[in-house]
Amino acid sequence: MNKIKIIDPKINYESLETYTTLPQIDEETYESISFDSFGLHNIFLKHLRFKNSLLSNVSINDSNFLKAEFINTEFSHCEFNNCIFDVSIFDKVKFTNCKLIGCQFPDSVFTDTRVIDSNASYITLRYSSIKNSEFEESNLQHADFTSSSFHTVNFDKCELSKGVFANCKFDKTDLQTSNIDGCIYTLENLKGLTISFNQTYYFAKLLGLTII
Repeated sequence: MNKIKIIDPKINYESLETYTTLPQIDEETYESISFDSFGLHNIFLKHLRFKNSLLSNVSINDSNFLKAEFINTEFSHCEFNNCIFDVSIFDKVKFTNCKLIGCQFPDSVFTDTRVIDSNASYITLRYSSIKNSEFEESNLQHADFTSSSFHTVNFDKCELSKGVFANCKFDKTDLQTSNIDGCIYTLENLKGLTISFNQTYYFAKLLGLTII
């Protein structure tokens, strides 16, 4: 597995002001805020901006965030079920022990982002840009990355089975420690992937090759 120098969020936890809910206001900026232990359902918010903040034990379901920005922000033990983050930005962001089941991130940008020990099955990141980021020991079964671009990205010990990577562009993308059974790739776009020796058999089968 290639090492990536990822810039993790640097948050001064002692200076954070605590909110016990998310005010439902469009075009709001939240800086140096701790959002802690609340649940929301079926909300729609536009142009939210989070900086130097922490979201902990937050549960949000069936909600839509349009053009949100998360800068130097950490998510810990959060649940986002069937939420849409449309055309959003994630820069220096960490998700730890989170549930992102069925969430959609179409046309979004991820830079210096980590997803650690999280359940992101059925996640959708179509037409997104993922740079200098890492998915670690996370469930990404049935994830849909169609037409996304990857530049310096690690999938470290992840469950990627039945994922869709159709029409993706890869540059320094490492899959070698993850399970890729049943994944879909566009064969002419495989350049830029790092795979293990055992995974070569899977790609050979996709190419119609017989290894003896």
